[in-house]
Amino acid sequence: MLHPQLVVAASVDNTSYVPSENIVLNCGSNTSQLVQYDGRIWNGDIDSPYIPSNGNIIKNSLIATVPSTNLQSIPEVPYMTARIFQSKFTYSFNVTSGPKFIRLHFYPADYLNFNISKAFLSVTAGNFTLLHNFSVSLNADYFNLAYLMKEFIVHVNGNSLELTFAPSSNDSDSYAFVNGIEVVSIPHGLYIGGDDSPIPLVGHYPDVVYIYNDSAMENLYRLNVGGEQILPKYDTGMFRNWDMDDGYIFGADASIKPFDVSMKVLYNDHVPAYTAPSDVYRTSRSMASFEKGLVNLNYNLTWFFSVDSGFLYLIRLHFCETYYAITRVNEVVFSVFLNNQTAEKEFDPVGTSGGPGVPIYKDFIVMVPKDSDAKQDLWLDLHPYKYAKPLYYNSYLNGVEIFKLSNVDNNDKKNLAGVNPSERKLGSSSTATPHVVAKVKNSKKLIFILIGCGFSAVAILILLYLVLLKLNVIRPRSGVERPSTGDVLQNLFAAMKLQKNGGNVQTEKFSRNDDLKDYSDLTPGIEFSDIMMPVGR
Repeated sequence: MLHPQLVVAASVDNTSYVPSENIVLNCGSNTSQLVQYDGRIWNGDIDSPYIPSNGNIIKNSLIATVPSTNLQSIPEVPYMTARIFQSKFTYSFNVTSGPKFIRLHFYPADYLNFNISKAFLSVTAGNFTLLHNFSVSLNADYFNLAYLMKEFIVHVNGNSLELTFAPSSNDSDSYAFVNGIEVVSIPHGLYIGGDDSPIPLVGHYPDVVYIYNDSAMENLYRLNVGGEQILPKYDTGMFRNWDMDDGYIFGADASIKPFDVSMKVLYNDHVPAYTAPSDVYRTSRSMASFEKGLVNLNYNLTWFFSVDSGFLYLIRLHFCETYYAITRVNEVVFSVFLNNQTAEKEFDPVGTSGGPGVPIYKDFIVMVPKDSDAKQDLWLDLHPYKYAKPLYYNSYLNGVEIFKLSNVDNNDKKNLAGVNPSERKLGSSSTATPHVVAKVKNSKKLIFILIGCGFSAVAILILLYLVLLKLNVIRPRSGVERPSTGDVLQNLFAAMKLQKNGGNVQTEKFSRNDDLKDYSDLTPGIEFSDIMMPVGR
């Protein structure tokens, strides 16, 4: 059954959000310049109304440009100039009350006579500690980035937002710096829902978490799953960057990228048009459509992300059914797992949203406990829920956003600061958003090692079975129809193929001549998914 009240209220590709504040500063510059990738004019902060009028305080900061020897293929604005601080320095912004994005841009370079390895900075916004003892150099090196951006969400109670930078050390050669600052307002209720938005705490049912105005958040990942990067100027008015998910998918050639650029996204009161761009909902990543439906039950659709230990995380998953043939409840049903725990046992996107083309998102809170490692991998898995007997055994995802939630430090400040990484992460992307292709540090590494051994043992048993069958030592059971030996071998080799990490991913555009296989009448039995990745682990 569909929910007609949602569909009736839906509108097609509504207009974007218009922020009441849209402040962009090119720190260390005295000019204004239009930036193509986000479509805004960035103003220099020299003689800006946002910096202190006290001359002595201004003297404690320096203006610097990037040495020509360090020039790379990075945006000129805001990364070619910087403001350097050797003591506390505060930017003051007159803003309206409400939630705001604060984005800080950094380019690690040796400015003037300062060594970038000595730059350890702390940043506060009111009572929120955004960064503490933060090394731009170490973090950029860890993710193999030429430059980086840190994005935060804070709620401003009054009409002033004060952003304070300071070196984390009192050493004479210690300093802080920043290349660019953004302050952009956010629609009420989009991320901070308060009492109206209880969010399940994964692994602790029935506990829920409420996010109030006294919490701060840091966005770590915002992905257009299965699609291309969406630049800030093509966002819904908040100038968010939506990165590709290719660098985070585990076993990329075990998935396809279905899309339908002509599909109308039916936004509604529950998911307004500013929630995410329509291109997020028009593209997706789904499980591979093998000839035998059992194969999709043999593995999970998996992503993994590097996060700081010792924090709660808000995971927002975006869904929108784009395939014309899926219009009813119980045609695609799957489970959602976060960090090896069941987040949603039985999720039906069409049944939950109200119909095809209607977007929906699901929020979850995940607790990542303190660990000896500063960074941990957070896993996201999707798996068909066979017990609902859906028409198609598949799962898919359109978008994902991951936020770190503030905790309380020893000074009763709301803290978002993590620990600097200690070693470089292998195989990372060189783009501005950290693409994590890291060594696996948890039990999944052991699982996939055991899988290889397990497949060898299974292959031997199958060969032994064939020999005994040929000699008439054993006979097939009668009655219930079972998969043929050929089916078993095909599923085995298909599942073995899924172990490869990487490779070419198919991109499929749905047409009305293409149908997903109907696997609703499959006979229950032992499946390789129970060996490879037990569901509900």
